[in-house]
Amino acid sequence: MQGRYSAEIDGKEFNGLRVRRAVAERLGTKLEMDEDPGPIDYGNPETQSALEAMFAERFGAAQLKELQDSLEKDKGKATQSTAQPAQTEKVEDPGQLSKAIYGRLVNSEPLPEAVLTGLAEARARAIVAALTGDGAVATERLSTKPPGPLPKDAPVTAKLFLIVARKSS
Repeated sequence: MQGRYSAEIDGKEFNGLRVRRAVAERLGTKLEMDEDPGPIDYGNPETQSALEAMFAERFGAAQLKELQDSLEKDKGKATQSTAQPAQTEKVEDPGQLSKAIYGRLVNSEPLPEAVLTGLAEARARAIVAALTGDGAVATERLSTKPPGPLPKDAPVTAKLFLIVARKSS
């Protein structure tokens, strides 16, 4: 077995988890080592403040202001282009800024290669455990290869190599 990983897909998931954990900790939530904090409540004012503070720390207050202004400008353009007398007004998304901040934080989060290779190794171990469970396949008949990345845009998989051994008579 060869556990594999996608730097793009797996990396985004890991970074999203790290940012969600950081937000939860800023909000005073105590998390266990491997606990998932759940989704971000973008409409919560405390969450919005935590995200804005994290963004300002990473990119600076000027970048935060620039992002806010950019969203306001885009909102103004959208309102002008859709304004028609018979059309109902669009509902404003109170979490729009928070969503944009979260996305930028996730995309800028550093991700060590060791995290991805560790994930790939864990995938290979899980396959070996499933195949050897209840005595299905003898452990000594299975081996793992070093982890490897998936080609770009390929679905996340584990690579299996099967070798048929014939008993000579």
